[in-house]
Amino acid sequence: MTLRVNLSKVSRDDYLKQLAERGIEATRGGYAETALVLRDACHVDDLPGFRDGLVSIQDEASQIVPSLLALEPGLSLVDACAAPGGKTAAILEREQGLDRVFAIDSSKKRLERVTDNLARLKFTQQPVTLCAANAEKLDAWWDGKPVDRILLDAPCSATGVIAAPPASFAATPISRFCARPPRSQAAAKVSRHCLPRCGLVSPRAEYCSTQPVAC
Repeated sequence: MTLRVNLSKVSRDDYLKQLAERGIEATRGGYAETALVLRDACHVDDLPGFRDGLVSIQDEASQIVPSLLALEPGLSLVDACAAPGGKTAAILEREQGLDRVFAIDSSKKRLERVTDNLARLKFTQQPVTLCAANAEKLDAWWDGKPVDRILLDAPCSATGVIAAPPASFAATPISRFCARPPRSQAAAKVSRHCLPRCGLVSPRAEYCSTQPVAC
C-alpha cells in the first residue's frame, strides 16, 4: 500500500513520524518525493489526517507524473482521462498556481469520484473544470484557448503492469485486450488542436500494455 503525501500540507518526514506514533510502519519511496510505502495495508481511517487531505492512496509510478510535466504558475493543463482524480489532485498539490485545469472523463459516474477526491483535499476553490466527455470531442469541453500541458492516461489492457495474480489474466478472453482503440491517435488529435507550439503532451498508455493494439 503506497501513500502520496500532500507536501503542500505536511512534509514526508513529518508524516512518517505521525505514522510511527500510530504504530504504522512505513518507508520512503525510492522514486517519488511524495511516496511512502506501508509495510502492511490498513484502512484509510487509520491514516493520520486522511480525511483532511494530508495523504492519498496512489502507486508510486503515478506520483512521478506531475514532476514530468514541468509545472509552473500560470500554465493551463488538461487531464484527458481524469477519473478517479489521483493525478489531477497530485498535480494541484504540486502546483497550486495553475491558471486553468480541465479534468475530463468519458464516464459521468467516475467523474463524481474526482469531485469527491478534490473536495477531501480542499481543492474546491482551484480553477478546475470537470467535464464528462470524450476528450477527442473538443467542442464538448474546450474553450478554444491553447493549453500548455496535456496528460493522457488512457484505459488500456494493463498487461505491462499486472498486479493481480497472473492466472486471473490467463483466464481472460484475448478479445478483451484487442478491443481497445488506438489511444496514441487520441493524444495526437487533442495535442494538435489544443497545444501551443511550446506545449507538452504526456501520453502514458503506451507504457502500460505489452500489445501494440492496446496503445
